[in-house]
Order: sequence, then C-alpha cells, then structure tokens
Amino acid sequence: MRGVKDQHTGITDARLLCRIRESLRKISSQTVRKQYINKVRFRARSPVTHNMKWHVKCELCGKVMPCDLKVRPTKVDGTPYKRPRRGFDVDHVVGNPPLTKLSELYEYVKSLFYGELRLLCFDCHKEHGVAKRELPKGEVE
Repeated sequence: MRGVKDQHTGITDARLLCRIRESLRKISSQTVRKQYINKVRFRARSPVTHNMKWHVKCELCGKVMPCDLKVRPTKVDGTPYKRPRRGFDVDHVVGNPPLTKLSELYEYVKSLFYGELRLLCFDCHKEHGVAKRELPKGEVE
C-alpha cells in the first residue's frame, strides 16, 4: 500500500525515510566532510594578495583552489544558480546506496559516515556524477 500514513508517526514511510536521509546528510556535512576538508587542506600563498591562505587540491585534475573560493555554477538548462557556492565538493568515491527501506539504514549510514571520500573541483564533480549515473546498475567506477 503506497502513500498510507502510519498511525504513530502521521506520515508515510517514504516521507519518514526522506526525513531520516535529510538529517543524516546534514550531520555528515557538519562533521565528516568538515573533518575531511581540514585533513586535506594546506597553507599556500595567495597569488592575488600574497597572504598565506588555506587551499585544497582537486584529486582528479590537480587544480589548486582557496578554501573560500565561491563560484556560481549553471543548472542543466544553462541558467545560473541564485547563490554562489563553494568551488569544490567532497565526493564519496563509491557513492551512497539508496535508502528505500528501513532495513537498508545501516548500510546507508555506514557508507555516509565511513565511506571513502575525495575532494573534487566543481567541474570534475559534475562530470563524475554524470559518468556515475551512466554506469549500468550494480557497477561502480
């Protein structure tokens, strides 16, 4: 039965899983991802101001970027996003499994918090995401 509200929670199972996923991703971004960025960043002299700043390096193309770099990427239809965002992303090497049932929660949490991470510039992350979506089901890069 799809779309049936649970009598205890008052929401559907799909909505419950969505809220769990949202909460876990927020916690992950505030802890695991932040720790990973702090682990891979390094001090380097800024070419513009000649001051020492924190920088990160893309693990695919080798591009060096300041940690405070902001870019305004474009959407699929070519229009730019309203707000600028960081010029780099922390990516899961293998990717997270889908969370479609409560029985899959352990695997999802394990991959989200303990999965292998890498730092990618925005362009490499966009290309990697497209390549990951094009792979046949069950295969990982």
